[in-house]
Amino acid sequence: MPIRFDCPKCDTPVSAPAGAAGRTVRCPTCGQLTKLVPDDAAGDEDPPARPARRKPARVRDSDDRPRGKKKKAAKVPVLWIALGAAAAVLLLVGGGVAVWAVFFRTDPSVGPDGWARLDPPHPAFTAAFPGGRPKYESMWKKPPSLHLPNGKNLRDVLPKIEYWSRIDQGRKYAVVLITIPEAGLSVKDLEPYMNDAAYANATVVEDGRIEVNGCKGRRQVLRGERGTMVAHTYTVGTEYVLKATVGGEGGLDPADPTVAEFFARTTPNPPDQPARP
Repeated sequence: MPIRFDCPKCDTPVSAPAGAAGRTVRCPTCGQLTKLVPDDAAGDEDPPARPARRKPARVRDSDDRPRGKKKKAAKVPVLWIALGAAAAVLLLVGGGVAVWAVFFRTDPSVGPDGWARLDPPHPAFTAAFPGGRPKYESMWKKPPSLHLPNGKNLRDVLPKIEYWSRIDQGRKYAVVLITIPEAGLSVKDLEPYMNDAAYANATVVEDGRIEVNGCKGRRQVLRGERGTMVAHTYTVGTEYVLKATVGGEGGLDPADPTVAEFFARTTPNPPDQPARP
């Protein structure tokens, strides 16, 4: 009798001749080849052969590619994490210090009273500026009336000009110090280097004599297109000429407390004494 079985791949009923036992039979639907294994049994009739068992096929994805092993995520070394955290902390700290230095740090030269003394002090005079450290400049200039003697070094006969200045609340506080050269110059010769060009055509509204620490001087108040300027000029021994000025646009009051305090703190030292601490 015919051998009947279901295709192991598509479950289609398949019929084969009785003599097909032990042979390979093709499924008419999907073409699957199946080997028919005969059963050993008693009786006159040959029982139907059973199809050979097949190993289950490996499951495939929808794109018909075999699944591979999942790759393990790469581990980030702990050292790199620590270094990154340390760098971030340093950047934060550095940025905070920079912000503090620019916006919040107090000038160490400014005292509790809000005035900054010269640091280092100068042997010829004592000075203090409101609000902070002044800007400093120095230069050597040859007065038109000075003739260079033969065999003399230029700097031995030129006056050295030092200049300290600071602008605070719209006012310019300045100190000019001229070191008189060996050749010797009069105050009149040095005046072109002490006068502020902005007040060259100003009107002198006050002019008087002053004396501080044994040094004779002159106090002037000038008014011009650029505003008002108050100036104190001193001869300090035979070595220096000192001029302190305060200038401001508009109505600068010569009796203003801050202006008066600047001149009280900016004075020549006695010629025979060192600078005050």
